[in-house]
Amino acid sequence: MSNALVVHFSGAMPPDRLAALRESLNLHPRGRLTDAEDANFGYRQLQHDDENWITLDLWRQSDTEWSLDLTYLKTPPAAETLDETLSSIRGAVTELGFTIGRVDR
Repeated sequence: MSNALVVHFSGAMPPDRLAALRESLNLHPRGRLTDAEDANFGYRQLQHDDENWITLDLWRQSDTEWSLDLTYLKTPPAAETLDETLSSIRGAVTELGFTIGRVDR
């Protein structure tokens, strides 16, 4: 998988905030906050077929550092998909009071 977009953000992630972020971005739940070994906390498949896989994942970097990664297997997402995904991420993350750090495209 290759990265098409990575949004780094920071802030505490209590269970209710995690649930709200997952809901806002339509992420399927994964991982437990209480398990230090868990790193992936949600995913959504934008495309998953023989032609390509495009997935949005929520990753824990540390207790207060997180990222949302849009990755692909074969073909990068269209510019429109990148723009829409970034807009959705920015809206959800800022609405929940997180601080966006770096955005890698």
